[in-house]
Amino acid sequence: MYRIIKEERGIALIASLLILAALTTLSIVAVNTTITDSMISGNVKEIKEAHYIAQAGISHAAEYLRVNQAIWDGATASAQTLTLGSTAIGAGSYSVTMTAAGVDRRRIISTGTTDSGATRRIEAFFGITSATIPTAMVTGGALEISGNPTISGTCGSVHSNTDLTISGNPEISGSATASSACSGAPCSIAPAQDVPVVVPTNFYNLADIPFTHTLKCDGTGAFNAAGTQVTPPPAGWAYDGSKWVLSGKTPADNLKVRVDCDVEVTTNGGSDADPLSVTIYADGDFKVSGNPTMGELNIITTGNVEISGNINGNAGSSAEISVIAGLDVKISGNGNLSAPAAGMFEGLFVVGGGDLDLVGNVETTQISGLMAVHEQIKFSGNPTLIGAVIAEDAADVRTLVTGASSVSGNLNITYDCGLNPAGLGLNQITAALRREL
Repeated sequence: MYRIIKEERGIALIASLLILAALTTLSIVAVNTTITDSMISGNVKEIKEAHYIAQAGISHAAEYLRVNQAIWDGATASAQTLTLGSTAIGAGSYSVTMTAAGVDRRRIISTGTTDSGATRRIEAFFGITSATIPTAMVTGGALEISGNPTISGTCGSVHSNTDLTISGNPEISGSATASSACSGAPCSIAPAQDVPVVVPTNFYNLADIPFTHTLKCDGTGAFNAAGTQVTPPPAGWAYDGSKWVLSGKTPADNLKVRVDCDVEVTTNGGSDADPLSVTIYADGDFKVSGNPTMGELNIITTGNVEISGNINGNAGSSAEISVIAGLDVKISGNGNLSAPAAGMFEGLFVVGGGDLDLVGNVETTQISGLMAVHEQIKFSGNPTLIGAVIAEDAADVRTLVTGASSVSGNLNITYDCGLNPAGLGLNQITAALRREL
């Protein structure tokens, strides 16, 4: 027969052990869940960091290409790693490649990598277009206008992306605006404008200039386009031991000369019947101190340009002049000048990698021309200009103009829009598509 055991001692102990085991299991599950959640959160954080680092690489590449036209032009169907300088950011770094993706279109891939090894890749497509110039004068930094300037034309407006200070009695046919602070009338607050990056080397390609002569500064003299030494040098040219000087009444005309050092033009040559025309590239500074009668003068230099003579065209017309300087440009005197009407320098009057100081009674009265510098401008005296003025207001490295850009005296500038034909050199990089790979 079966007997019913009525002893219940030990059941409480067993129940307690079961409950303890259950609680232990729940605790282990909770800990594991917490650890897993932490790992997931950590991974998500790493992925987000890698994404943001890759985004920074895209932004860096866009700015780099905007100021390095030659790199943009050199893109091929093969991926090219961009040399961007410092690519470290936060707790990681990025690398960027570029490939050509059609006419004026580039494919950029940025890979962001955290210090712990998480990576993310972002693809972006960029296009390039000529920058628009909607106002007669625009500055990236502060602008001070005094005296009695006249700014007119269908695009006869003035804008500063920071502060605009107006005194005197300016006549401005359009608007006078600033994006930060206004002082004086007429002035109003307006959104910031896109101020193009001004890079002198974007405005020319030495390979496109058919130089007729090369003038050496090592004592070996002059050479023609075939590389044969020319003795004596072209008429009017002489080396003084430190620079090449163009002097005399009848210097050789229609030359395209490449010079390895500084250049000075002291000639008073040329005439109404036979004005001089010359294109000069100088690996150094360039100075014009004479009073020549010019048909066309194109100056390209890696250094500074100073024009203190009175350059004039023939028969009372403007001399067509184009200046591209790696550093500062200073123009004084009473020359009658104009931007070239055609050719590779069409519409380009002055471009500088530093400051522009325009003094005196210079006139540009025929062809609308671009005046653009990387840093600041200073206009004084009574210049009469046709065209548009851009002062990017980059970091104040050069000292020809210090502080804010300024206009004083009786400047007269007329701008009827439409400047910056395709390929002139002021470009905008625009993003057409951006996505994560």
